[in-house]
Amino acid sequence: MTVYDIYRHVDTLFPFSSAAEYDNVGLLIGDMNAPVSRVLVALDCTKSAAEKAKEIGANLIVTHHPVIFEPLKQVLSNSVVHFCIKNGINVISAHTNVDMGKGGINDKLCEMLSLTDIEPLDCDGFTIRKGVLATPVSAEELAKRCETLFKMPIRFTDGRREIKSVAVCSGSGGGMLSAVIDAKCDAYVTSDVKHSQFISAYDNDLSIFDCGHFNTEDIIVEPIKNTLSAAFPQTDFVAYHGKEISNTCDFGGKK
Repeated sequence: MTVYDIYRHVDTLFPFSSAAEYDNVGLLIGDMNAPVSRVLVALDCTKSAAEKAKEIGANLIVTHHPVIFEPLKQVLSNSVVHFCIKNGINVISAHTNVDMGKGGINDKLCEMLSLTDIEPLDCDGFTIRKGVLATPVSAEELAKRCETLFKMPIRFTDGRREIKSVAVCSGSGGGMLSAVIDAKCDAYVTSDVKHSQFISAYDNDLSIFDCGHFNTEDIIVEPIKNTLSAAFPQTDFVAYHGKEISNTCDFGGKK
């Protein structure tokens, strides 16, 4: 089996061509024809993840966040890109195509929150999801549910109304706020919400929940690892959940 075999399968599940225009996805480090011995699946290709790949003999890392996002002007010896090249580690990154794709992260968030009647919600070409809770809840109740699901304190603003319809966006979704407000959702579960966006949500009677970038996206690592393991049973796939870039501060309650 080669890097290309893995690339082609990921492309079948989450077409790289469907990624947002600003994104950088696909094979970002390595050789399509390189044989694959073992694969590490991770949210990010951090130095720790790359070192783990080397330790276990994995010569391919499949990540969500691109290992190279903006153009590089230099590749120095202390960089993760240099480490991967030096150690023969290939990297495939599948980012917004997995966020938006069928069975991707936003669908997984809907599943975790037990939402039904799920519909796409277009935000300037980026598709998130909205769905309905079986039983209306208060903002406090949904906040507690999110804290249990994501295993961390969260920041939220109470929109002062019962929550039935919920929009979700994995990762940095604060910029999608206006589309969620226009869709007249009762709540928005996302992360990386700015102070001004909390205020805007409050002024529009919308409950917004910041559940952490790492926590809303690391949930896809195991499903991708399991999907690839089923497709390539002869190859060993290892999930990596390094917490070096997770949200570690105690956000407290409402903002």
